[in-house]
Amino acid sequence: MSLPVSKLKAGIFVHGVPLAWPHERAWRDALEGFAEPARFTTAVYQAEVAGRARLDGAVSADPDAPRLVQALVGRGLPMAVASSSKNADQMMAPICLASGERLLGAFSAHIRGRDLAAGEPAPDIFLFAARALGVAPHACFVAEDATAGIEAAGVADMTALGVARRGDADPLHRADANLVVATLDDIDINALTEGRLCRSVT
Repeated sequence: MSLPVSKLKAGIFVHGVPLAWPHERAWRDALEGFAEPARFTTAVYQAEVAGRARLDGAVSADPDAPRLVQALVGRGLPMAVASSSKNADQMMAPICLASGERLLGAFSAHIRGRDLAAGEPAPDIFLFAARALGVAPHACFVAEDATAGIEAAGVADMTALGVARRGDADPLHRADANLVVATLDDIDINALTEGRLCRSVT
């Protein structure tokens, strides 16, 4: 997947990226005793579970996400949060940025996948987010931690940012993410506000 020609003007965050989810651990625990545990790999979780509608269980915020969101708010970059969960706003509401602003309030659009006919890897949720932000799809980047979402971003003609906090970069690369990082702290903020998605040079 090649980077869009037009510069990036907006960001779309799947709400599992700002929040720390215990889903993979719970998935493993639930299947214990039914099959060989060695078969419950992160790759299988990414391919078959992550990004699909599921019960909610966010427990906290991964600190790199509020830092990136606050930096982009300060630069005036419009952002949307997209989720298949009906409780996304409720889970994000208590989380604050370092500035004291609520994380939820940093997003100017909130898109609910449950209201759409098709979930990921269909691109509908991201296309709705771009429309809500008033930005062309090819000028949006999507921050995703699931391969289905990376694929959906590609179908939507958006730049896909894979977030591999669990050491699961390979599936995101195979799904054609434009850039994969282990932490959002690796993103070059200056470049992103200029419309380019790239890793910071340390």
